Amino acid sequence: MINSEKYRDILKCGVVKIREDNLPNGDGIFQHDLAACHSSRRVKKAIEELEINMLQLPWKSPDLNPTENIQGVTEGRLGKMDCLINEWLISNLIKVWFYDGEIRNVCGTAVMLMPHCVNISATKGSHVN
Repeated sequence: MINSEKYRDILKCGVVKIREDNLPNGDGIFQHDLAACHSSRRVKKAIEELEINMLQLPWKSPDLNPTENIQGVTEGRLGKMDCLINEWLISNLIKVWFYDGEIRNVCGTAVMLMPHCVNISATKGSHVN
């Protein structure tokens, strides 16, 4: 379980570091869902202070969140594998992510759909031609 304090640490040590290392212009956009630890006042304040650009999706919009399909396929694959020990879980997750053809297809589709999701998000859910 991750609480808002741990999630703020992830933002500070993970997201900001990745942005600094890979996006020196700071032009990346970060996305997360509306889990309680993601939407607390402390986390919102940290996002503002760390100047993290967030993709704002409409409320309850799993169809606009491309990671939902990826997560679903990943969970389905891991559910058929022995993941009782953390090392096995990590090993199996790596196998799924790097060697499963369906994951590759789902990721490709998710990337292609992002402009559509961003357009809908920008219009706050109204129809875009």
